[in-house]
Amino acid sequence: MKRIISCMLVSVLVGVVFVACGKQEVNDISKTQVEVVDEPETNANVETESEKMTTDATLPSAEDMELAVKSKEAYERFIKGEELLYFDKIKVLANPDEPEKRNGIFANAGGLTLEEFNRDYCGGMTEEWDEEYKTTDILYSFIDCGADEIPELALEFTGGKLWESEYTDIFVIKYIDDKLELCYQDNAGYRSYCGLNKYGYAYRGGSNSAFSHSVEYHVIDAAGDEHFVYNVEYTYGISSVYSPSADFDMYQIAVDAGVEDDVQVNIYNLNYDDEAFSNDDFDYDAYANSCLYTFFKVDEEGFKVDDTSIYEADSPYMTMWNSTKLPLYTEEEIDEELWERKALFGITEKIENEADINDWKSVK
Repeated sequence: MKRIISCMLVSVLVGVVFVACGKQEVNDISKTQVEVVDEPETNANVETESEKMTTDATLPSAEDMELAVKSKEAYERFIKGEELLYFDKIKVLANPDEPEKRNGIFANAGGLTLEEFNRDYCGGMTEEWDEEYKTTDILYSFIDCGADEIPELALEFTGGKLWESEYTDIFVIKYIDDKLELCYQDNAGYRSYCGLNKYGYAYRGGSNSAFSHSVEYHVIDAAGDEHFVYNVEYTYGISSVYSPSADFDMYQIAVDAGVEDDVQVNIYNLNYDDEAFSNDDFDYDAYANSCLYTFFKVDEEGFKVDDTSIYEADSPYMTMWNSTKLPLYTEEEIDEELWERKALFGITEKIENEADINDWKSVK
């Protein structure tokens, strides 16, 4: 039984950050006598040595500045049809849900202009899905993967449709070793969505069923390498959770306990291997046991209800959960695990919390 969303590449939405704010004791200085000492006059325009060191440390090197200029100039030539795009770094997938087709549309492609890239991409999508696929516009934006001030080029093809559903096609291109390389690709539509922010943090989400929704997060680093960060599945009802120990009627137990539809279970996976998951011999039991689980009570509209009694040992919720024999974590423990995972790829709050790209421009 496949309980996890199949490959959801990329980039919205959206990681959640928990910040704990403590109270700081402040002394009442209104009654304190303060001696005022005249300070010697200084030149306000003179930079102190410590300020100079701090400024120098944050300035990009001359080599990086030159690379940033060359990169942007190459992107601008590509937009005008004067530069070629290569596919040595990654291969475009017509169908992200079938990663075994990793060689995809541009398996044998040499360099392509932007017009040729769009033409061949639409042709590949048409062949893969047996339905004409064509775009109406190409949008672009200069982004900064890894926040290193060396730009990348993001593209969005708009207007593509499959089964009367409009699709979004997103690409990231980087100037590497004096040529343009495709570094990232994702598309979404028909009950799914994808997005990307200016620092290369990407997400892809969608509906698995009436009771399950998943979002997967990736990041493109300063070198143009894509990394899977984590996947989270939001499942309604403990009885919907896949359990290796499910040799019993999960739903009936939930009904008997009266908790069949008022609990949301969040399932986090930090080691998702899409290609392995697509194989027939994938170990679903091992996968289920590797996930991080938390659950909480929700009201009729699906909003979280603060009710800690559900975690008491004799509550019907814990009785139900214990029957799954799956590990259970607090939200705080999961948050800590997620930040440790993000730190592996240099993801900071600045990179994660930046809004989606909102300055797209048409190449027309």
